[in-house]
Amino acid sequence: MLSYILIAIALGVLTEALAYALSLWWYHNAWMRIPNVLLVFGLIFGALSWLTAQQSLLVQFVPGALFGLVYEFANDRWLRIWHFPGDPWTWLTGRRAVITIGLAWGFVPPIVVALVWILA
Repeated sequence: MLSYILIAIALGVLTEALAYALSLWWYHNAWMRIPNVLLVFGLIFGALSWLTAQQSLLVQFVPGALFGLVYEFANDRWLRIWHFPGDPWTWLTGRRAVITIGLAWGFVPPIVVALVWILA
């Protein structure tokens, strides 16, 4: 399980670095990237990847996407930890951002599983 968590953390670091470089989303407090990478990517998605590793890609994708949609909706509605600035990605705002990024979370478990198998 540790390898899944570590690879999920590495994927989280890469994702956050790219999002920062491309201004996809901005954190209201920059330090919140740390718990997002360690807890959400690492523990939650690392464990989810480990639990679904022997399943089909669909079974790996669906729980990640469902969690991602709930997580993005909760952030948009109540948490307000990050937001989507629009510029230069004007189409990535509001509900469109919540759905797009929420569904994109579904790709995390299959990617983590694939990387664990490749690097094993």
